[in-house]
Amino acid sequence: MRLQGTPCPTPGDSSAIFANVAGSKQPVTCLPSLRHALTPAEALAILRRRQQREETMARTIRIVRNFPVPPARVWTALTDSAELGKWLMPNDFVPELGHAFRFQMPPQRGWDGQTFCQVTELQPQTALAYTWQGRATGEKPLRCAGMDSAQLADALKDVHFELNSTIRYALTPTPTGTRLLLEHSGFTGKMLFVSLILELGWRTRVLARLAKLLAAG
Repeated sequence: MRLQGTPCPTPGDSSAIFANVAGSKQPVTCLPSLRHALTPAEALAILRRRQQREETMARTIRIVRNFPVPPARVWTALTDSAELGKWLMPNDFVPELGHAFRFQMPPQRGWDGQTFCQVTELQPQTALAYTWQGRATGEKPLRCAGMDSAQLADALKDVHFELNSTIRYALTPTPTGTRLLLEHSGFTGKMLFVSLILELGWRTRVLARLAKLLAAG
């Protein structure tokens, strides 16, 4: 049996086609070219290659900020539990290598409020890294980015994802203060889209709160 494919409805659209199998239309992932009929084995091989490419793609959020305060002050904001809670989330962080801790928020739509972490790198006033893991629906990153869209939230409420990522901060002294490099890595597959929304949240909301805290002294 060979699959007779119907081209994607929009030129360049790779979202969906209908493969005519034994007279019944069944939705499958859009194939890149259907100039000839495909056997089921050929179609499956194409889909597997596409999935492998998506799984190997990775993205890291990288953001640089310069603060007019010394590295010691930035380091305190990153590693003191109370200070960290003012600009990120309430937590039980301790600056010890290997320490497991949580960021805890009240449960909300699409998220139980918990982010599980473990310190993986600790170089005083130079570098800090910890894992960042949790489960949520697509509504959560929208809130992180401040995107108040009922239509988007409704569309993403049934999209579930599990985030297994790492956050790393690198501090460099400058003539006017401190250069901070934030790297949030570990986004692959469908999480690539989530990373774009989370990056917006880091840039426009979270790091803005850090800057405000540091400016206050």
